[in-house]
Amino acid sequence: MSANAAPRETQVALMATCFVALGPLTMSMYTPAMPALASKLETSASLVQLTLTVYLVAFASAQLVYGPVSDRFGRRPVLIVGLTVYVAASAMAGAVTGIWGLMIARFVQALGACAGPAMARAIVRDQFAEAASARVYALIGLAIAVVPAVGPLLGGYMQGWTGWRSIFLAQAAFGLTLLIATVWLVRETNAGDAKRPIAPRAVAKGYAELLADRRFLGPTALLACAIGGLLTFVAAAPFVLIDLVGLSPVAYGWVALSISGSYFGGSILTNRIVGRTGPDRLLCAGALAILAGGIGLTAALAVGWVGVVPVVLPMCLWMVGMGLVLPNGLAKAMAPFPDRAGAASALVGFLQIGTGAAGTLLVAALEDGTPLALAVAPTTVGIVGVAAFALLTAPARDPLDLDVEEDDRPHGR
Repeated sequence: MSANAAPRETQVALMATCFVALGPLTMSMYTPAMPALASKLETSASLVQLTLTVYLVAFASAQLVYGPVSDRFGRRPVLIVGLTVYVAASAMAGAVTGIWGLMIARFVQALGACAGPAMARAIVRDQFAEAASARVYALIGLAIAVVPAVGPLLGGYMQGWTGWRSIFLAQAAFGLTLLIATVWLVRETNAGDAKRPIAPRAVAKGYAELLADRRFLGPTALLACAIGGLLTFVAAAPFVLIDLVGLSPVAYGWVALSISGSYFGGSILTNRIVGRTGPDRLLCAGALAILAGGIGLTAALAVGWVGVVPVVLPMCLWMVGMGLVLPNGLAKAMAPFPDRAGAASALVGFLQIGTGAAGTLLVAALEDGTPLALAVAPTTVGIVGVAAFALLTAPARDPLDLDVEEDDRPHGR
């Protein structure tokens, strides 16, 4: 890595981290207030959890539009439009008086917020090759891993000090700051001719081609379920650790922060050795860590060990695995497609957040006032991802190979 490359990687990573942080911050910051929201808005816990599902569905789906549009018109205008929508919706969420108003506000909020991470991944791919992009993704991956923990901590304090409405107003202020920074600091990085068609049929064909490519789908399946499992955990954990274990919203925020801190271990390892080992080995190690963490969580809760320790320790192992999977998976999935980085980034994001949305639906379906949802849902998502990754990345063997080897053996033995 040249002397000039490191500062450039850091500069891009810092700005991209802010864009990536927007999604998980908006998703997680209000989670400590979810039990209180059920009381304040005179609704059920399931409907409050559904506001998270609605957010994730919209967040996932809108990226499928943003990606091809940014390949055609550029990353910067997409960011400006998305952030403007986000600021308006966040202010709306802070003013609602009922659960259905909050549902609508969260839906629109997600439509704006998803422009941030979708464009951040594409901006990195525009400027860096695979190994360098893995280092940058390791840095911006901190937003995906740490912000879902910092968000509840901030939200827990705000819920206790000023009430749940201030959480959404703070999100509006953060979005406005990012919008101003984008207008002043962000330059267009899509250096191509930007002539890829955006007609629905052409866009659908492009996505179908990506989904049929094992180079894309293998690492993306693991990425989607690693992050989707984490989002599933975020949806289920407050109702176990706050309602059953008895933690305060602030204490829950600190517990969530301690879990996310484990991401640094995998991230630091990626930064130090990816140039020597390559992404493939680190991806496999991360998959094993995620699988072990999920099984450990389920086993502890299945035998009735409900508390902070049996939740934190397995999820710390999960987060170490994420520190390996996230940067290397993104680098592997995005590298083969420089001419459609926006579409590839959008599809990665769609599958990640869509998996999380499916997981939150599973949480809502299993929610019965016991730890059942937390024991089953995240682990199920993680197992699916590891299995899909193993199948999709296994070397394809020609069925005629065995015949050839048989024919090549010396006769008479």
